[in-house]
Amino acid sequence: MKLTHLIPLAALAAATPAIALAQQPVATPSATQDFYRQRTNALLNGIMLDSKQAAKVDSIQAKYREQLPPMANQGQKPNDPYPSAGRPDSTQQSMMMMILERQDTEIRASLKSDQQKVWDKNKKDWNQRHTPVG
Repeated sequence: MKLTHLIPLAALAAATPAIALAQQPVATPSATQDFYRQRTNALLNGIMLDSKQAAKVDSIQAKYREQLPPMANQGQKPNDPYPSAGRPDSTQQSMMMMILERQDTEIRASLKSDQQKVWDKNKKDWNQRHTPVG
């Protein structure tokens, strides 16, 4: 076999693991992580954090993320954090709300007074949009 034929074969052999890796499914955040991230992003909407505040918020989120219960995502609609098959019972929901309130209190405390006003408005808007009907 000529050397010119071996070079493409060597390149193909070297690229095969990379191709296999590229074809593996990319891990996506769970429905729980998506919901909590969307919620925090909505509450921080319009608030410009300096680097110290951003680090503090990240730290607070990491602290409480471990405490939050997972939400089932079987048959979930894109914007429904609680699919009917996986809705938390009242005890789980109360626990989740208590944890989120503690997180919110800490995040709000890390904000300047003008930022807290925006936070408060965003939280009021979020709660109005996400209060169960009936």
